[in-house]
Amino acid sequence: FILVTISAGLAFDVGQHLKRMNALFEGLSATTYPNRTLEIHKAEDRISAELTRSRRYHHPLSLLIVELEKNRPARNREVLDGLQKDLLQRFAAARVGQIIGEGARETDLILRDRTGRFILLCPETNYEHSAVFGERIRKAVAESMDAQVIWSSASFPDEALTFEELIERAEQRLTQTESSVEVSDPAELQAG
Repeated sequence: FILVTISAGLAFDVGQHLKRMNALFEGLSATTYPNRTLEIHKAEDRISAELTRSRRYHHPLSLLIVELEKNRPARNREVLDGLQKDLLQRFAAARVGQIIGEGARETDLILRDRTGRFILLCPETNYEHSAVFGERIRKAVAESMDAQVIWSSASFPDEALTFEELIERAEQRLTQTESSVEVSDPAELQAG
């Protein structure tokens, strides 16, 4: 019984230390690359307000999903173990958020979901203009970080009427983009 109690106490202590480290890493990456990204669950009121405004005034609104490509191996790097990989991903995500913020308009809402993807809500933007913005982000990340992002978009009211439907439609396109990237990878074509 004493060993179980000690083990439970140690496990709790380890959990608390991991929680503090997580907060420290988040703060460190946010201060290194400051950006105006909001967590999606904290911005529900702003999302709802933008959709309501677009409905009321019959204005276009686009949703853009931007995600760091994870499938490609990092150049000139050995395989990173857990902590190094986690730190690198956090700093890369913070830097991508900063790049997006620099290219976004003040009215664009930059969100981040629990998986680490960026979701941009762009008022007064139709599908074609969101595609131009997505390409601009992709090029800026490639030039600035030597990294690749994939993106997709959906527009209101042409393709979806709710925020969830916009995300679903953009995710469908993102899946199609990922599969076309996999097929067009030269290493895959040579191996096949």
